[in-house]
Amino acid sequence: MLDEGCLVSSLSSISIDPGEKAQPIHADDQVMPAAKPHIPFVCNSMWALTDFTEENGATRIIPGSHKRDASPEYGTHYDSIPAEMPKGSVLVWHGSLWHGGGKSRDFKSIWYLA
Repeated sequence: MLDEGCLVSSLSSISIDPGEKAQPIHADDQVMPAAKPHIPFVCNSMWALTDFTEENGATRIIPGSHKRDASPEYGTHYDSIPAEMPKGSVLVWHGSLWHGGGKSRDFKSIWYLA
């Protein structure tokens, strides 16, 4: 996935404030016209600048979903788990993995997405 042709195409920071609603489950490559499953041509990384917990909006993921033959249906509920990690951690995932920002209950979280 990270071979000689690797290109960093996006960098953004996200701050999830207390009371923020959960983001719909999605795949970052679902707008690309490619049959699924496919080899990874999108790779994401999330850098936790604060502890990343379910209470402060940790991104929710559906493990193994990058192997499915379709993308999630926008707005549909899917069972997911929080990608909890301590400050300073990095999460790397396949662009087809179904995920979405979590609901923040009480705390603020800050992270960078590359």
